[in-house]
Amino acid sequence: MAELGRPSYTVDMQRKRGFTFVEIIVVIAIIAILASLAGVYIYRRRSESKLARVTAELNILASAMAQYATDNNYQYPGDVSRGIPPGLETYLAADTWPISVWPHGVFDYDNWTHPGPGSNTGKQIYQMSYRLCDISDPIGYCSDSVLFPNFTRYSSIFYCISGPCLPHHDYPTDPGYCVNCTPKKQNY
Repeated sequence: MAELGRPSYTVDMQRKRGFTFVEIIVVIAIIAILASLAGVYIYRRRSESKLARVTAELNILASAMAQYATDNNYQYPGDVSRGIPPGLETYLAADTWPISVWPHGVFDYDNWTHPGPGSNTGKQIYQMSYRLCDISDPIGYCSDSVLFPNFTRYSSIFYCISGPCLPHHDYPTDPGYCVNCTPKKQNY
């Protein structure tokens, strides 16, 4: 018999107080789905931020290159393999020297003749490029799974100074991303 003032509990009422195993699993699954969606969003925003930084760096380098050419009878320096031409640093402020954004990324100045085929064969190309990896890095370092999943060792984000610019002269069909081409920000 129940005491006065105290409710009597049955076995069924005591079971309803806690959560079932299935309810806990459902809550954990929902939390995991929400966390993965947040992770994808954050990773995308980080990749977009890196692209914005590289675009700004390429704009600065292209301006410095234009100043260099003006001071040198409108002649551009020779091609540099995965680097910036010597002498360009004098046209850059000390705090604007290009900073690599992707962990293995390198800036690259390109000055070469269009390899063809087509109407652009033999035309001179001048561009500032940013490659997500160095030539000797493993291929896994050369792409960004969100923005540039198909990039290869020869792909680049590039600023076209003059000519029919390409991601890479030896591999003209590899994917690339031009920051100042028309249409704007075209993926090749």
